[in-house]
Amino acid sequence: MDSRNLEPCDHGASATFSRRHYHREVCIVISHRIILNNVTCRGKKRRDTVLICLSFDDVEEGHIQVNKVAWNNLRVKLGDLVNVHQCLDIKYGKRIHVLPFDDSIEGLSGNIFDVYLKPYFLEAYRPVRKGDTFLVRGGMRTMEF
Repeated sequence: MDSRNLEPCDHGASATFSRRHYHREVCIVISHRIILNNVTCRGKKRRDTVLICLSFDDVEEGHIQVNKVAWNNLRVKLGDLVNVHQCLDIKYGKRIHVLPFDDSIEGLSGNIFDVYLKPYFLEAYRPVRKGDTFLVRGGMRTMEF
């Protein structure tokens, strides 16, 4: 278990967090970035989510950066402590059930799957946990699922 202070993050997709360095034996290198397979983060209200971990040199030692979507899923605030665990046993999902928030589909017509969800998940590694929310940009607007 690893407890870290929380900071805002603007790197990456909706399921990422950043940290300074990792031991090389638990990392993979993709596109010149060190990526830890998956991590489980747990906030102070016992909410947890699965995130992809990226390593950046601009993150202070003992701190992690989490984007706004992950903050919402963890129910944490700036400066809160979160517990980080390596998570190697996540299986690929074959099917998920996703519903949009009512206020994000107001005035929208057309097929939400083809415009938003298919491009978001197609050929992309996106960890999703039951109860999490995520933002998808497409069709000149952002939808929350």
